[in-house]
Amino acid sequence: MEIYDDESGMMYLRPLRTVKVDLVNVFKRVFEIELNQDIKPYLQTIQLLNDLRNELLIDMNDIWTINLSIIIKLKKYISLLNSLNNDKLPIDVINFQWDDKIDNSLQFEINSSIYQLGSYYSILAIIELRNEDYKKSGIYSQYCIGCLSILNDKFTCLMKLMLAQSQEIYLLQAQFDNFKNSILIKISMQISDYYNDCIDNDYNYLKFTYFKLFSYILFANINFNKNNKSIGQMYILESRDIINQCNYENYPKFTKIIQDFE
Repeated sequence: MEIYDDESGMMYLRPLRTVKVDLVNVFKRVFEIELNQDIKPYLQTIQLLNDLRNELLIDMNDIWTINLSIIIKLKKYISLLNSLNNDKLPIDVINFQWDDKIDNSLQFEINSSIYQLGSYYSILAIIELRNEDYKKSGIYSQYCIGCLSILNDKFTCLMKLMLAQSQEIYLLQAQFDNFKNSILIKISMQISDYYNDCIDNDYNYLKFTYFKLFSYILFANINFNKNNKSIGQMYILESRDIINQCNYENYPKFTKIIQDFE
């Protein structure tokens, strides 16, 4: 579900693909035929839902055009879905499709939309990272994590990945603000731990190794500056061992990460 962006050296969540649904006609049929009720009290909300959903059907080739306007519309759509859900209407009558999954549960549509929102936030985080606006990028990254946290334990490893990347962005801002090496070490070690918790692919392994190496080099510099040459040299040797064991050159796909190693 995550896709590597080589320009920033980070991952974003791939948006789900969905298909158009005519919510108005489906609800009209349900109210008039199955429930024998007047749809008018709900018609305005259903029409707005229909319009918002159709506007959110973006081409996967245009994901880098995602902006806050689209985010606001998606949040409005989710809010309206929840209002219908809370009204206890017989609404499990529409087949919603996201990627290869089809379900007639409104909760499925809500959860899929929340994931989509998280995906959009992760893309905005990458866009701002490319612009070197680390504060905005970090905020959007946190919003992405918030969306994943709503979806319970289904995306535990994915959330740890996003937490690691959020801390990466914070580290970039800390370096830009000239934080002390001791603080940079704490952040980089935490990042390494997050990646270590979910080493299930080459990307996470490389990131785990890189930030472990980064913290060791900072440890070495601190000790050399304090004239603790033996301890500093120990961390340099440990760093060399990490590089030799990693063989980062064997992962040509991750150009940006390899450049960071070098």
